[in-house]
Amino acid sequence: MAKMTINGGGAKKTNARKPHKRTVGAFGAHYAKKFGPKPLKTVRFGLVTVTDEAPSDAVVKVGIRQGNAGLDRALTAIVTPGVKLKLKAGVPLYAADPKDPNLLIRQLGGKSERGRFESGKFVKL
Repeated sequence: MAKMTINGGGAKKTNARKPHKRTVGAFGAHYAKKFGPKPLKTVRFGLVTVTDEAPSDAVVKVGIRQGNAGLDRALTAIVTPGVKLKLKAGVPLYAADPKDPNLLIRQLGGKSERGRFESGKFVKL
């Protein structure tokens, strides 16, 4: 079982109190007495430190295979350019005018119109 230590608790440098420390799990000590010590691995995530037995080579290989499979599944979504928008009828789509950055292009009902917003309303040019 992993031994987990949590340091911190939001203590500020100007504050005189020390960060608290909490340890979870004592099964590892009983296991070591019965079966002998196993190599330990410590991993830190910010203020959290987790110490547990080192994983076997077989477990590491399975983890690497599963991680690579997940990346392969995500690859098509990551490298596909653009954003797919689900447009509803009657809802305009606005974009910057490539010819004039002070203007907008409104697409509504299959028509494109150039204009700008004045007093919160789109005004065609």
